[in-house]
Amino acid sequence: MNDISNPAQSETPHLISDGDEAQLCYRLLNGANPDPRSPQNQWLALVLPTALAQPLLTHATDAKTQQPFRGIYASVNRQLKRYFRGQPGITPTINRITSASWLWRRPNARDDTSAGMFSGQFELSLSAPAAYRRISRAEIQKTFNSTLAHLGVATDTYSPSATSNFQNSPSHMGSAVACNAQFFQEIFQSLLGNIRAASAPCSEWYSGKPFPRESLATLYQYVAAYELLGWQLSSGARPLGKRSQNRIGKYLQWVQDKNSSQGTESRVIPVAADTRNGITALQRWTQSLISVLSQQDFVLSDQRSGVRDTPAWLTTTHKGKRFLLRDMTWSDMTSLSLPGLSTQPNNVTRHSLTSWLRLHLPDAQLDALLGHARHGRNLVSPQGATALGQQTLLRTELARWLKQSGYQPIHWERLPWNI
Repeated sequence: MNDISNPAQSETPHLISDGDEAQLCYRLLNGANPDPRSPQNQWLALVLPTALAQPLLTHATDAKTQQPFRGIYASVNRQLKRYFRGQPGITPTINRITSASWLWRRPNARDDTSAGMFSGQFELSLSAPAAYRRISRAEIQKTFNSTLAHLGVATDTYSPSATSNFQNSPSHMGSAVACNAQFFQEIFQSLLGNIRAASAPCSEWYSGKPFPRESLATLYQYVAAYELLGWQLSSGARPLGKRSQNRIGKYLQWVQDKNSSQGTESRVIPVAADTRNGITALQRWTQSLISVLSQQDFVLSDQRSGVRDTPAWLTTTHKGKRFLLRDMTWSDMTSLSLPGLSTQPNNVTRHSLTSWLRLHLPDAQLDALLGHARHGRNLVSPQGATALGQQTLLRTELARWLKQSGYQPIHWERLPWNI
């Protein structure tokens, strides 16, 4: 039989047998992009109970095929027609039963995405949300077992968590980009260390001594990177680009993070208090630095667009007394060669936040945060699930995620020229 650890052997559904156990494997046709390092992230692998496994294994052996459902559809439809002959209502068929299966799966699933993946292809409204979610195979197996139990199919007594080791399949599927909170802890710690190191020459400067222009630019970049990473992790916004816009208020923020030939997307979402306070403090510190540079006769070219409140980026010219202040983008963040970040896709924060929040929030709130709210699910629509000012749970979970990721408020009083 084929092995999920090498799914290239077969692009069609197939069985893997291991003694008395059997695993049904099939690839999702959309949703998460394939992981070039491990393409199993697109493959669903379900351990079947004996009541299902034995008939399928017998059929595969008799038909001399590794595709367990080849030739079965017509046979099952004939049996259904014969069984329901003379019964009132529409005669069940495989296609009709498949169409109704959502009604059985969804009550046993954590969210729409985990319920939708069993069909092998997400509907249009779920394909984008599914791309950002990393889901454990144990959760998927539990949903499968619970659905079978509700249908009256006896399931075996094995532990769903055992599926993570079955045929060396990975423990999660879906997004190959999402990282856990520990990944970002190292990055935040590295940034704090660099901030302390770059602060020293600036703090030791006094009038009459050469101004530490390079150290100041470096310090500002690390501080801006620290606050931007916190904002990206708490907002779920797409990585900042040249066309991004945002406005940050006391409780809410407006984010326009998609502006391309494919369309423009903006939304109003909650803002995490810690990142809001950090960005506000950074703006005050920036104004203080502008004043200091002016007093030291430096020329500051302020090229900020004025359409965003997220951090700016400060650089120096190779020669002369000149600084450049402009809008910061995610590419500036990756230019700092932070541990592990430069090798990650630029939307790693969006994937990571989504995969963590789905375990703690109703998917309606998460979809609205990401801009994936569907008809009747938009939080600001007449049929909205939750009013914007009442998302207490979302604000609490965003704060908890930031803390677990290693973000903590900067000690602004320790930075030089912080007036």
